[in-house]
Amino acid sequence: MKHKCLASFLVFLLFFTIAGIIGFYQVQKLSSANLLIKILNESGIYNNLDSLGNILEQSNRDQSPQSKIYFLALAKNIDPNWVRSQVEVNLPLLMDYLNSRNSNLDITFDLRKYKENLPENFREAIAETASDLPPCQEGQPQTQDNFPTCLSAGVTPEQISTQISAADIQSLVNEVHDTYKLSEVVKNPDKTFSQAKLILKILNIGFIASVILSIIFLGLLAILGLSYWPAILRWIGFALALPAGLNLAMDGIWQLVQGSIQDQFIKGFNPDYLPIINPLIGSLSRNLLKPGFIISGIIFGVGLVLIIISYAIPHPPEPEGQTKQTPSSSPPDSGLSEAK
Repeated sequence: MKHKCLASFLVFLLFFTIAGIIGFYQVQKLSSANLLIKILNESGIYNNLDSLGNILEQSNRDQSPQSKIYFLALAKNIDPNWVRSQVEVNLPLLMDYLNSRNSNLDITFDLRKYKENLPENFREAIAETASDLPPCQEGQPQTQDNFPTCLSAGVTPEQISTQISAADIQSLVNEVHDTYKLSEVVKNPDKTFSQAKLILKILNIGFIASVILSIIFLGLLAILGLSYWPAILRWIGFALALPAGLNLAMDGIWQLVQGSIQDQFIKGFNPDYLPIINPLIGSLSRNLLKPGFIISGIIFGVGLVLIIISYAIPHPPEPEGQTKQTPSSSPPDSGLSEAK
C-alpha cells in the first residue's frame, strides 16, 4: 500500500514534468531559424511586400515631397526574391546570437543587387510624387534640393521626372550603401536583445530540467515496481499517457476553435494588414502545433502500449502486503504414557 501511494505521487509529478517537456519543446521550436524561414515561406509574406509598401506609403502622406520620393522609390525597388535571400542568410545568424551560440551580432545585408533598378524607380517615384504636388503660386520657390515643390502650369509630372539629370538621380542612388550592418543601428545589442535572450535561456533551462526530472521520476517508479514487474509498465504507462493525451486533446480543440479566436484577435487591425497577418498567423499556428502534436502522439502511444502490455501478458499474482504465518505444529507423540 505504501508503494502504491508513493507511485501515485510520482505519476502526479510526472504529469507536470512531461507536460513541461512537450510545452517547452513546442515553444522552443520558435528559436529555430529553419522553422521561422519555413513559416515565412508558407505564409507568402514575400509576395505581399507590395501591400506592405502601400500601407507604409499611406502612413507617410504628410511627409515632404523629397521624403516621399525616397520612400516610394525604395518601396518600389523591393524584390521578393532578394528579400527572401537576405532573410535566409541573416536569420540563422540572428537566432544563433539570441540563443547565445554566437557572442557577436554580425548581420550584414547586401544591397548591391537591390540598387540595380533603383535609378529607374527613382524616376517613377518622382513622377508619382509630382502628380500630387499643388499648383505653383506666384513667388513660391519651385524647387528644393533639385526636387520640385509645386507643379507649374502646363508641366506634366512625367516632364518633371525627365528634367532631373542622371547625375542627380545617381546621387540619390549613391546615398544607399552597398552593405548595411545591423550593428550600425543597434549599438548595444546585448542590452537591446537582453529580454529575448533571457526568455530563450529560460526555455532551454526549463526543457532540460523537465527532461532530467522526468528521467529521475521514471527511474523511481521502476524501482518501486521491482517486486512486481507489471506495476513498472502500468505506472510508467499512465505517467506517459495522461499528459500526452491531454496535450493531444488540447491541440485538437485548438484546431477547432482557432478560426474564431483568430478572427477576434485581428478584429481591431487595419483591414489593409489582413492579407499579411492572416496567412502569417495560420502558418505560425500549424508549424508550432505540429512538433508538439508529433511528440505528444509518440509519448501517448508508448504509454498506451505499456499499459496494455501490463494487463495483457500473463504475470504472477500481485504480492500481498504481508506474508501469511503458518501455524506451528504440535510436537509428535512419543508413544510413551506417563508412568503412574
